[in-house]
Amino acid sequence: MTSLHVIVSIVLVIAVAACDLPGRPTQAERRVRPDRVLDGAALFESHCRGCHGEPGRLAPVRDLGDPVFLAVIGEGELRRVVSDGVAGTPMPVFSSAGGGPLTEAQIAALADSIFARWATPKAFESVTLPPYSEADARRAGAQPGDSERGLAVWKDYCAECHGPTGEGGGGALRLDQGSFLALTSDQGLRSIVIAGRPELGMPSWREHEGKPPLTVQQISDVVAWLASLRRPFPGRPHSSGDLAAGAP
Repeated sequence: MTSLHVIVSIVLVIAVAACDLPGRPTQAERRVRPDRVLDGAALFESHCRGCHGEPGRLAPVRDLGDPVFLAVIGEGELRRVVSDGVAGTPMPVFSSAGGGPLTEAQIAALADSIFARWATPKAFESVTLPPYSEADARRAGAQPGDSERGLAVWKDYCAECHGPTGEGGGGALRLDQGSFLALTSDQGLRSIVIAGRPELGMPSWREHEGKPPLTVQQISDVVAWLASLRRPFPGRPHSSGDLAAGAP
């Protein structure tokens, strides 16, 4: 074969390779490897929406489209939570380094997208935000949360809807049965006390009608009281008659 034949053959191979042959998927149709997806909205759809739901609507867990929550947690801490998960709750580890499905770049893209779509930083420029975590509160000078003080805060700010000891009665969640507390970490409780649950009508730390905003210490105290309600073995307790009858 002459050099000319070789050159012509190479050109033909390249030309054929560049063509969209019948049945061959186009570049847009080709499947992208899961670890190479960097579209934050697509990552939210596939990994977050199932639990966190549509922003602004009722969902099983925290609404990630809540601007108050995003202002308090900050993007760096949100990345950490997505990466590491929350032990003792349904929030799993998402970092591939810890056995999850997302790379560091994907976690960054996801967090960036959440803040770009739903955060409103200008609305909080003149607002003194409570510390996100108990550790941050301690560094800000707060004392450890005290359940006795927390009960007083509860009666003043929360009992009207949740009942004097968490038994419900005012149209809000009942807490004395233990299931909610068993699935919610102390940090989860703190986030709810601070940011509220607007989709459920629960106000944030600064929106209790006719009352001043909760202080950093009051937030820590009421979280300590709520945590004190947890049962070692949550669930409906059996009566002695149930046990004798062999009820499951």
